[in-house]
Amino acid sequence: MTDQPTTRFEGQLYPRQYQQATEVITRLKVENRQTPSSERRRMTVNTLVRIGMTIVLEHRSALHGNNEAELLQALRASIARRQTGGTE
Repeated sequence: MTDQPTTRFEGQLYPRQYQQATEVITRLKVENRQTPSSERRRMTVNTLVRIGMTIVLEHRSALHGNNEAELLQALRASIARRQTGGTE
């Protein structure tokens, strides 16, 4: 999915989410220092947001609920079913 055009939008993260996402990106950058710069892709918090959106959309048929907590619960249940070989 790299090198595809993106659409800019404004989103919001909880402060803890942003802090933890920044820590993940920093760790990945440190781990990938051995990779030649010509082979590395730029990674930012937005990279993680796009990955998260991909996962949500892969399970979109299982999403239901009236609030963030219910949607998250439905997403986690769908992922667990897929991991155990169940269907959505």
